Amino acid sequence: MDLFHHVSQLKGLISIRLTMASAYGTLFRAPSRCFAKLTSLRHLVLEAPLLRVVSVSPAPEAAVVKLDSLKITTKPHQHIRILENIHFNGLRKLVLEFTRTTSASSLYPTIKSYLKKCSELESCSIAFIPGTPEEDNAGRSVKSKRTLGKQTHADTIAVMQRTTNLKQVIMLNVPPLLRDSTAYVLRCALPCWPQLTTLVFNVHEEPISSNTESEEVLYGPSGLYFLGATIWKSCARLEELEFHFDEAEIAKEKLLDSEVFGHGGCPSSGDDHPLRILTINTTSSRLDLDLRRKIEIATFLDRLFPRLDRLQGSASGVWEEVEMLIGSYQAVKEHVYARIEAL
Repeated sequence: MDLFHHVSQLKGLISIRLTMASAYGTLFRAPSRCFAKLTSLRHLVLEAPLLRVVSVSPAPEAAVVKLDSLKITTKPHQHIRILENIHFNGLRKLVLEFTRTTSASSLYPTIKSYLKKCSELESCSIAFIPGTPEEDNAGRSVKSKRTLGKQTHADTIAVMQRTTNLKQVIMLNVPPLLRDSTAYVLRCALPCWPQLTTLVFNVHEEPISSNTESEEVLYGPSGLYFLGATIWKSCARLEELEFHFDEAEIAKEKLLDSEVFGHGGCPSSGDDHPLRILTINTTSSRLDLDLRRKIEIATFLDRLFPRLDRLQGSASGVWEEVEMLIGSYQAVKEHVYARIEAL
């Protein structure tokens, strides 16, 4: 208590990195009040892997802190507990790290709660640090659930869609149990992020129990068609994309017959999409695609993203070949354009 009282007198502080090595409990009110008194504070990093904020009754009035950037590393359910004690205003950059195995019941309410209070947010990063299963208030292990009610996902999507200033969204090391639902939430929110330049969504691949319920029935797999139907049409400023795709969809989609292309076999607009870096990840690092299929994918990507200069993915051999095909198309087009200009 004394330490934070003295820190709160340093009115010129603009940045704090605080590592909390104990559970703290009700004592968490001391740092929260300290932050509120530092009117010059703009950047806060809070690392609290063991934090266990205890709810008290009556609940104390939350401290209000205006920041530009915030990074919090703690256990899944503690993210919301922190938000109950501190209201963060004016955030432009948010980083949330989950230090234990995370379930949908903690992830989506956390995203919804933070984004509700961050209407001006420009950068949002969420990372998952593998660890022991999360615990409830009684200290019992909580099994990770694959699904939540449709209303919970709808509420989260609605809040994400209203965060329209986002330029960078990063989700790293997403647990397999959250893969399909997270991809679905992102696909729904993307058309409402017109300023987006970077989207990274990768999965921490590990064996999934055979008795685990599949999410694909609820959310549907992500195929390459998503690149045309959503990325090309709705993300006009996106320059870098990493996403998780379903290998079965990649193998069977009729990409060149899709509605993305007009009767002339070209996108419906002549504007060049700015996407330069594309990473296509799949659960398997091997994709069984014949040459004809690779040519179809290369043609599809080249027509959508004429500025593409790096194609990579978990099935590295396949995407290196497709990248070479795209490079040959680009070289031919450059040669033709040069000849036309010469005439």
